[in-house]
Amino acid sequence: MDVVEKATEIANKYNDLELIDKKIIINQPEIWKFQFGDRQLNLVEPMIDNFEKFNSNTGWKQDRTAWGQVMQALAHFSFHCSGGQFTPCDLQGGVYSDGVVLTDPVVMSRNQRFGPTDLGGEGIDSFFSRHVCNEYCREWWTRPARRQATFADRKGTTMIRVQTQTGRSPFSRQYY
Repeated sequence: MDVVEKATEIANKYNDLELIDKKIIINQPEIWKFQFGDRQLNLVEPMIDNFEKFNSNTGWKQDRTAWGQVMQALAHFSFHCSGGQFTPCDLQGGVYSDGVVLTDPVVMSRNQRFGPTDLGGEGIDSFFSRHVCNEYCREWWTRPARRQATFADRKGTTMIRVQTQTGRSPFSRQYY
């Protein structure tokens, strides 16, 4: 849920710039509890139509369409406005006449605080090693000094190994 909150904050700041005449909205999931033996929590999101994938957390991108270019600019903008601390990616969702609804985003952070899909500084550097500024970017937006592709360019989501909190059921304490 922290990822969704941060991605929403970033999208709202981008929307406030009014660089485009449409809105970027982050799908807001809910946590549902199911009882099957041990209590299980599940993340449930509303259904999205017109689904497209715009980029991944390794720097793969679909920038042949206007929305694909906007998503690359959103990631670049967030790096700039956060002082180099955050980059949302793995952006995907539904395209509608008045905007796009993104679902299940990844936020990469310098301190890797957003779980196994947060590839940290190396992920941010990999993303920017493949980023090409477009008409939705601004030339004064900062970029990382180091832009080296540490991760292979792939469309799917890449995860790194992180250990979950101790004190949980042994079955939930796994590595990704």
